[in-house]
Amino acid sequence: LLHLPPLRYRIVPAGVREREASRMAALQFAALVHQRTHNRAGVLIFVSRAERHIEIVADRAVAEHVHESAWQAAVADIGARGRQGKLAEGLAGALGLEGLLAV
Repeated sequence: LLHLPPLRYRIVPAGVREREASRMAALQFAALVHQRTHNRAGVLIFVSRAERHIEIVADRAVAEHVHESAWQAAVADIGARGRQGKLAEGLAGALGLEGLLAV
């Protein structure tokens, strides 16, 4: 039964889904970003629509210059816009590209 995605997301506890999504974000960051940036200045915005999970993972060189509340605000904004069907706008806003988005 857990192989049926709609059912799996209703049966699996939210905490388990969140931990799994967070683990996937870390794996994606390691695979796609971490080794490919100069001076360890990479950032990954991970969105898992199925788990309804958004996470921003940043290299230390970036994270030490950005307050945790700024990351939390960006995640909240992406989520709010995503719930309105405007995920692209939320991502563009988080990247500081909102005015450049052709909608």
